[in-house]
Amino acid sequence: MIRGAADKPVKPFCKAVLIFVVAVGFSKPVLAKEMCASLPEPQSLFHGMEIENFGRFSRKRLGIGLTYASGEERLSIFRFDDGLPRIDDETLKKFTVTAIRDIFRAAKFKGEKIEKSIVVPKVTFAGFPLWIYMLLASKNGKLFFEFLGMGSDGKCMTKVRYTYSKDADVGSALKRYGEYLQSLERYVSEKPGKILEG
Repeated sequence: MIRGAADKPVKPFCKAVLIFVVAVGFSKPVLAKEMCASLPEPQSLFHGMEIENFGRFSRKRLGIGLTYASGEERLSIFRFDDGLPRIDDETLKKFTVTAIRDIFRAAKFKGEKIEKSIVVPKVTFAGFPLWIYMLLASKNGKLFFEFLGMGSDGKCMTKVRYTYSKDADVGSALKRYGEYLQSLERYVSEKPGKILEG
């Protein structure tokens, strides 16, 4: 029998509430998977960009991130599961929409304007489809590109962000992003201890 602080029997109603609270408390555990917070050790340079940060986020559900940057480019890859046991199409779509909105919000905050957004044909990345979006932004007459790649293997989500301001040529920007995706695909497929090419 469940008893209270004064060793008195807990009333049936209180017992039901207690069971409900315990059940709710354990119904949605954070199920962050180790594989979704793991990337191989990277090298310090990648295609002329220096490593800016690499590591796991303090909240396990946010996974791990790696970012390289130079004066004209910034490339990031993130792996995470948001504490979800499985990632379905609707979940991936929700996180993709949020990521695109974040790009728009950041552009507005920095005084930039998104001139155009383009859906690029999806590619296969590490065995799963990666949906790619390209946004052309401008500030004070200078153009640059914002790329977002989002995909999932059903267990983890992968996000690849890339900012490119070297020139305003669409073909050049797409080619460079494609080359970087190939390098990142080799990187995430390697065993721990391996490094990026570039």
